[in-house]
Amino acid sequence: MIIIFALSVLGYLLVARIFQHLSDEFGFSKQFSTTTLLCLLFVHVVALVFLHQWPILLWLFIGIIWISLNVLPHFLRIYLMKGLKKQLIPLLDQVILGLQVGSSFRHALLHAIEGQSSWYRHQFLEIYNAMIIIEGEKVAARTKFFDILM
Repeated sequence: MIIIFALSVLGYLLVARIFQHLSDEFGFSKQFSTTTLLCLLFVHVVALVFLHQWPILLWLFIGIIWISLNVLPHFLRIYLMKGLKKQLIPLLDQVILGLQVGSSFRHALLHAIEGQSSWYRHQFLEIYNAMIIIEGEKVAARTKFFDILM
């Protein structure tokens, strides 16, 4: 029984690690990741209680979850990229409208990003933050260049 429990916990930890990596890769929120892992732990404990007499079924259950988590990223990536492409044109339309109103590009982009749904907002905010960091590095490089000249 202890060996079955130890191997089951090891299987759960493997599945949890893969899910955490998947969650980081696709930018899911920490709350979603934690909730899903807790639900997965609950299902694992229930399966362990009911299937403790049949360790093969328990390991098969963990194996199915493990295989699903290894195959899921490919299909999820295709689905999310299609959705991201669909969201990009309305985002750019909102940015253009913001620029026509007289807002700065940063403000118009940030305002357009705030109107997106949660996962898309997170992805667009990553792009926005990367743009800000790159622009900040260029400004810092320019000031260093001008400091050297003076």
